[in-house]
Amino acid sequence: MKKLHLLIFLLAVLVVGSCFMGSLCPPEPDYVNIKFKEDLASTGSNDPFTIEREFSLSESRDFRDNVDESDGVVFIRLSFATDSCSAGLHSLRFYVIFYGHDLTTVIWDAVIDDWQAEDYIKSPYEIMLTKEQKDAFNNALIDYKQKNNFKIALKVEGVADNDGAPFSLYGRAELIFELRVN
Repeated sequence: MKKLHLLIFLLAVLVVGSCFMGSLCPPEPDYVNIKFKEDLASTGSNDPFTIEREFSLSESRDFRDNVDESDGVVFIRLSFATDSCSAGLHSLRFYVIFYGHDLTTVIWDAVIDDWQAEDYIKSPYEIMLTKEQKDAFNNALIDYKQKNNFKIALKVEGVADNDGAPFSLYGRAELIFELRVN
């Protein structure tokens, strides 16, 4: 009986020791946040107006430094903040549109009704995606090592400000992706 207990104890020590050395238990993956801050600006009198910005995950040094050892990337968060704007700039509808790697296919869009630009100067608007939108976004990221170009667009419709056109909007979109590194 003592030999059996000793054998079980030695086996447990061997398994635990192997896990620490990584031979039996694979190491936990690391996650690297890939952050983008895209400046978006428009001045003029067009209604509606659209601001577009193309970007690539490969623009990020963190992405380039870790992509070869990675096995996946997922969308984490997108927010929009106003840096400055015409006094009283508002619109009936404010659209955030995200395009896939071909820069023409809409992956998802979100709408804010009765948008007031000044509301987002001190507190950015975090775009809350539905499960279906997140799934569509993450599906567009499946081939992220080769196809990692995207486009974000802001479309402002039914726009006005306190003193009439021309109006101005300066803001930024902040995007965070998570890269899984082995």
